Amino acid sequence: MAALPVSTRPPIRMERLADIALAMRAGGTPRRANARYWNGDIPFVKIEDITSCEGLHLSGTKGSISQEGLDASSAWLVPPGHVLVSMYASIGAVAINDLPVATNQAIMAIAPDPARVDPEFLAFSLRYLAPQLEARNIQTTQRNINAGILRDFTVPLPPLEEQQRTARILSTIQAWQRQVEAESSRVRNLHTAALAELIDPRWPVVPMGEFAKIGNGSTPKRDDPRYWSGGTIPWLTSAKIHEGIIAGANQFVTDVALRECHLPRVPADSVLVAITGQGKTLGNAALLTFESCVSQHLAYIRIASPRVSAAFLWRVLSTKYEELRSVAMGGGSTKGALTCGFLSSYKVPVPPLGAQERVTMVLDAIDGSRRQRERQLAVGKALFQSALSHLMERSG
Repeated sequence: MAALPVSTRPPIRMERLADIALAMRAGGTPRRANARYWNGDIPFVKIEDITSCEGLHLSGTKGSISQEGLDASSAWLVPPGHVLVSMYASIGAVAINDLPVATNQAIMAIAPDPARVDPEFLAFSLRYLAPQLEARNIQTTQRNINAGILRDFTVPLPPLEEQQRTARILSTIQAWQRQVEAESSRVRNLHTAALAELIDPRWPVVPMGEFAKIGNGSTPKRDDPRYWSGGTIPWLTSAKIHEGIIAGANQFVTDVALRECHLPRVPADSVLVAITGQGKTLGNAALLTFESCVSQHLAYIRIASPRVSAAFLWRVLSTKYEELRSVAMGGGSTKGALTCGFLSSYKVPVPPLGAQERVTMVLDAIDGSRRQRERQLAVGKALFQSALSHLMERSG
């Protein structure tokens, strides 16, 4: 068997940050009690400014300090082009400042040696290696690393020309991702706007309880194998709600669970709504395409009238996320949750079936565009990680 070809590209050396930087210095925070130190002309960088900036480059901050505040603290004026690295909480968050700034003590400003290091390449490398940097955390409560750990941290350092080429490629991929994300956001907004335009105010508005049975399920005891071992009956948690159209289950219960627990069988073409949950779960809706049981965190809307299309109802409820979440969190029902009683009284438009089908067709087309952009984002993310992984492999 012929030998596999061996790459002739030289391996990449790992270098300490302290050895490839002209300077490394953390900042400081002026006393909050002195109003003269704040809201001045000097942008003041905190960790959230770094974690929220798009791409690598930081062009603005939420807060600022005055020259007097700068002089009275350990903060200093960081010239543009420094690589800013978080040492607390979000360890390894990175940005490059495009304007003179001051930073707090949780941020190290690194001045790369321009003869050896491309700032964008260094920033990309540090982002990729952030988990390794975070693993050097020295606290058990508030996570942080110190300046010494960061100075001794090693990063790959190929020839400068290769660094610049790699940074250009990664920046191009990143810019394309931001463009696709912006288009995806516009499509999501278009979905809501299109529904508002398509709904005729003359259509009757009906409480869902008038055309559907609404209830929820339960979670059988996890430590009782009779309920789970060898189960064949699909059972869904609220995490499935984010799929939009639910086409399969990850968990299954037994016939014993069905008999002994509150587990109604929810038929296909029912609509599910997350009635509890953290993050972006509560208030979301999904369309169920197969018979299943659900947890107590999901309400099912089993349509009992031929006048209502499940696909149309799901589309309508999908645009009501903000409203439903506001009701749940604002005391309109149980604090932090929706109730089946509230959903039964919740009114939705019920046009003729032909109109429901037309609305669903338009929104399906918009949703198809959104899914296409999500696939593009996944491809971009894979390309980005592949390029960085290849680089790190050569430094191994």
